[in-house]
Amino acid sequence: MNRDVEMAHNAVKEAQISLQVECRKAYPLGSQVYVKLGAAKVVLEVVGHHHAYWSDPGAMYGVNIKTGKRREFHDSDVLEVIFMPTTSKEV
Repeated sequence: MNRDVEMAHNAVKEAQISLQVECRKAYPLGSQVYVKLGAAKVVLEVVGHHHAYWSDPGAMYGVNIKTGKRREFHDSDVLEVIFMPTTSKEV
């Protein structure tokens, strides 16, 4: 592989891992976020983070606190953090 191409691949990998780590810090398990999903704006409790950094590193899973429906959302969907737990439920 060309050295420049290899360096570019490494930079992308590093950015994906960094995005995943920062999303876990900014939106820990148990936090509640106000998100825009399509035309709807809902409050979700974060219940999981996507585990694969190479595929959708900013993806998370939440439960709608009104309906109980599980939803997948991304860091770019978050409008506001409503509640931040004092201790993370992260395993």
